[in-house]
Amino acid sequence: MRVVLAQSLLTWKDRTLEMRAVRVETLINSLPQQREDMIASRLDEMVGILPEGQLIRIVGSDGRQLFPLDTPAASPALSYANCAAPVIENDRTSSGRYRLLCHPIVYGGASASLIIPTSLVENLILLGNFTSALYKVAPLLLVVSGIGGYSLSRKALRPVALLIREARTITGKDLSRRLPVPQAEDEMRRLALEWNDLLDRIERAVGRVTQFTADASHELRNPIAYIRATAEFNLNTPSLSEEARQGFQDILDETKSTSELLENLLTLARADAGCAPAEVEEVVVGLVIEQVCTRMLPLANDRQHHLIWRSESASSPKIQINLLHFRRLCMILLDNAIKYTPPGGTVKIAYQCHDGLNLCISDTGVGIAPEHLPHIFDRFYRVDAARAEVNQGVGLGLPIAKWLVELYGGDIRIESRPNHGTAVLVHLPTYATD
Repeated sequence: MRVVLAQSLLTWKDRTLEMRAVRVETLINSLPQQREDMIASRLDEMVGILPEGQLIRIVGSDGRQLFPLDTPAASPALSYANCAAPVIENDRTSSGRYRLLCHPIVYGGASASLIIPTSLVENLILLGNFTSALYKVAPLLLVVSGIGGYSLSRKALRPVALLIREARTITGKDLSRRLPVPQAEDEMRRLALEWNDLLDRIERAVGRVTQFTADASHELRNPIAYIRATAEFNLNTPSLSEEARQGFQDILDETKSTSELLENLLTLARADAGCAPAEVEEVVVGLVIEQVCTRMLPLANDRQHHLIWRSESASSPKIQINLLHFRRLCMILLDNAIKYTPPGGTVKIAYQCHDGLNLCISDTGVGIAPEHLPHIFDRFYRVDAARAEVNQGVGLGLPIAKWLVELYGGDIRIESRPNHGTAVLVHLPTYATD
């Protein structure tokens, strides 16, 4: 800013010098060139009324000063030189700094140079005051400009922040949400429209996959049920050979596994479709857990496990949940604990009331390596070979358990170490005690 101001002041000074030179030259040209005395007299009158007129000089081509003939003693020692073309330059003397215009003219019928100086003191004072004021105001200007720039940037980026915030709420569980479309016809509007169009295509693609999974699982249930019934019927035939009986038993075992897989696929298809539980009722936690443990006790005894279930609360809590969902959650977690615990191990179910229902299913089984824990709830994820040897499933039990827990606003997590057992911790937030 200081440079711009300095240049503007110099430009104004130069324009003033040129105007004075035009006035002086016009006066000289209007008088007879032979009457130098008359020209000198009229010039004396003009320089008397011009600002800094006493500094005006006329120099001949030989360097001799033609006007004024007598130079005042107080005049600054400026460099008066002849010039062939108009030129403006600076000059510094002991009394200050000056700006000089040298302009070629005709004086007394001969070539001469008109030199018109002007002091730069006013410019220097103005620039000094401006610089001083700028240093004083600069911190305030920086603060104001910073606040203004921050406010403008916040205002400009507000639509971006809004789009980011809305985009974070869109998950695979709810693809129906869309980004807000700004009203302004700008790039942000085009971006939002393109993203919404992309989400439409993704939602349709996921919907087709989900529908196909549900339809395929549903259509396969009847053939599987028929194959299972046929195998069970033939196993009851007394005259069946031992080889045929073993073949039908293998078919029956495979149909049971396939039926379980189809049921799990249907459950996950309903979860992807956003199906909520139809009936929610008050469920006594202790009673359901006792029923599930009683049902799983033969499997635990067959593997020589110690199955323990107990409540750590004074009274049995009650929760608002779909009974079938809660029973299936307990069955999945207990079945996993029994499957992955070597013979002679211990499987324990404990529950208590503290800011909701806290359920813990722990075992002394083979455990899970740390690198597998982040993926344990992924669909069809299979862990290491040690667990695969006893795993008869396909990796859908825990994803279903996670969906059931999150359906009621709860959370589920797993703590495990290889060869030190596994603990599944479930928290359901809503409960009521007797």
